[in-house]
Amino acid sequence: RLTTPMTLFAYLAYKEAKDRAILSDIDAAKAGIFLASTLPHINTKERQLATDIFKTFTNTPAFVLAEMIGTTGRVIAPCSACSTGLQAINLATEAIQSGKLDVAICGATEEWSEDLAKIFVKLGIASKTGCRPFADDRDGIIISEGAGILILESEEHAKNRLANYTRIIAGTGYSFSSNPSVATEESILKSMIDAYAHFHLHKNLGYQNEVVVCAHATGTPTGDTAELNAINKFRDLIYLNNYARVD
Repeated sequence: RLTTPMTLFAYLAYKEAKDRAILSDIDAAKAGIFLASTLPHINTKERQLATDIFKTFTNTPAFVLAEMIGTTGRVIAPCSACSTGLQAINLATEAIQSGKLDVAICGATEEWSEDLAKIFVKLGIASKTGCRPFADDRDGIIISEGAGILILESEEHAKNRLANYTRIIAGTGYSFSSNPSVATEESILKSMIDAYAHFHLHKNLGYQNEVVVCAHATGTPTGDTAELNAINKFRDLIYLNNYARVD
């Protein structure tokens, strides 16, 4: 009854993540869902409002996934534009670090719509030739659809089930940008410093010699410039403080 493209994308991504994690039985009360979407089900909104309003809600994919999995822990559906999926991962990480959860299924799901594409065209940031982040002739982004899911668990939970894990989330960072259409240089830098400050506390991880930066990289003139300036300042800052080398 609540099936939509966004919900299906999220479920299929979860199934793949679950198989790769070799995760079988979990404690329903200690497992949570953090599944984000930027917008509600635009394609189905108008025709469903009169028949089933719940199908149009932004939190519907998270709700349906929780029902299908049988989790009874936290079910949260954040919404924060382009950072929506990352915010879901951050919230899941904090819930596990606090001891509230053992396992968290987190990520984001979106569906394409003509109306959404028109919005980006009107904003002047929809590329006509292809997204080319940081290129001199960049002209914007490409609208698409799909889902990405991570399965996180506490270190104790992973060790107890003899999981062969190879990655650890050591720190997260947040900041607020007063510009609704693009993050500012200052807000990007603050998030990076906040996340790295937590990461640097984990001396036992053995990764202090290198930092890899995965950029937002929208391919827009304003966004890429702000992000590149923030990355350069971050690099200079941690180099001066002898934190690490950034390539």
